[in-house]
Amino acid sequence: MGRRGWIGHLAAADDYTKVIVWSLVLIGVIIILFVAAAWVKRWAARNADTGPVSGFSLSELRRLHQSGQLSQEEFERAKEKIVQSARALSTKPPDKTPGPPRDL
Repeated sequence: MGRRGWIGHLAAADDYTKVIVWSLVLIGVIIILFVAAAWVKRWAARNADTGPVSGFSLSELRRLHQSGQLSQEEFERAKEKIVQSARALSTKPPDKTPGPPRDL
């Protein structure tokens, strides 16, 4: 093989090296973007407004009343509070303030 042959062979090897290096860089960038998107999604889910949380559901109140842990008066008062809370949530207009997108 002549001198020109080796130079051509080295040039081809250099081209493959560049392609491999840039492919690895691209794969690294994709991995970094994936990790960043997962972090943002987790952050958004953690900061999402879940609304008011009641301490008991009606079925739990009924169970407590049937087991004798709640009197009839206590049961009726707690039931009324849960019903009022549900009515307030159903009549409340949805919050239209723009926020970050939920699905990334």
